[in-house]
Amino acid sequence: MGYNDRRQSIEKIEKQAAVLKYFDLHGGTINEIASALGMSTSTVQRYLSDIGDPEKLKLIKDYLSNNKKMGNQKGGLISQDLYGYKKDDDGKFSGHKK
Repeated sequence: MGYNDRRQSIEKIEKQAAVLKYFDLHGGTINEIASALGMSTSTVQRYLSDIGDPEKLKLIKDYLSNNKKMGNQKGGLISQDLYGYKKDDDGKFSGHKK
């Protein structure tokens, strides 16, 4: 019995295929994929990073990086109102609470 014939290895391959299929069909963030498939976010991130196809890996990394950048730009609106923080064009906060 080889490494890839073990029950755990087969389950990992099946779960990785499910993550990739979901990403291809629906896209979404790592949190959305994890919630939809009932997996932890770290597992989903690991499976997306383990892709052997360099072109697809670049596409996934660009997509997730863009999602993160958009989240950074949109997030933190409550902090801006309460504490007077400001954001620059890259979504980084400046200012202080005092």
